[in-house]
Amino acid sequence: MVGATGAAHAGATTTVTSSGDQFAVDVTAAAKRGWRVRDMVVEHRSDQGGQAIHLTMVGPSKAVRYSLGFDPENYSAVHYSRANVDVPTHYRFYRGEKSLLAFLAKGGPTQWNDECGSSSLSNSGGSADVDPTGYFVASPVVVGAAARKLLGSTLASALKGSHELVSISRASTKPPGAAYAIDIELVYTSSIILHIGLDKRHRVVALQRRDSPGGAQWATYRKKAALVKRLAKAGPISSLRFSSGKKAKRVVLKTRGSRPIVVKMRDFETVHTGCGC
Repeated sequence: MVGATGAAHAGATTTVTSSGDQFAVDVTAAAKRGWRVRDMVVEHRSDQGGQAIHLTMVGPSKAVRYSLGFDPENYSAVHYSRANVDVPTHYRFYRGEKSLLAFLAKGGPTQWNDECGSSSLSNSGGSADVDPTGYFVASPVVVGAAARKLLGSTLASALKGSHELVSISRASTKPPGAAYAIDIELVYTSSIILHIGLDKRHRVVALQRRDSPGGAQWATYRKKAALVKRLAKAGPISSLRFSSGKKAKRVVLKTRGSRPIVVKMRDFETVHTGCGC
């Protein structure tokens, strides 16, 4: 079994069908009600002898686990069950949740696929990756001076250690009270995402740390050593903004009492990896 174990049964009725279509219908209906995927378990030896995926979706004070099993020989969807379960105590965000739900909204999965250690669901209309370790746990949002201090100290300590800076990008969401947000991702054997809320003047107003148990290093920052030295003396980071134009695209971090720290996008290098299958 891969991933965290699902919550225990809460004593509710379980329904069973033989089609992945109902799995897709039920999961999609829960998503439309605003429910979120909060636990994902992948089994390669389910009770039915093949692969299985278990999605636990959580709504207001309630959780339901949706399970779909696949035939061990032809990898086709053969068994579906649904059960009320206890609400998980963790609060996870799955990176692939949006694409998985979009895939299920178009129809039920008919096939399980394994390739190079990765799993996916597919049907005649497309496919969606299944990654039970592809989640992060969000810490409470920190605001004001505490956010600026935490941003500086977390960047300095993580990069001084074994984490690599792999990306700085505009975020698709933002913390409450922020005009927009930027995500900084640091990867080692685990990943740290610093979700930074900024006001219209690019000042740091909020910070949420997001931790993930896995990490894939697809890029590296060539000038990490110099950046570590600057951050060690910088202290709290007061503002952060993208800058572009005649010069190369870059990110400028401002601190009190020291020169701005500039991270140029051209100093990131892609790390090529392959599974060798």
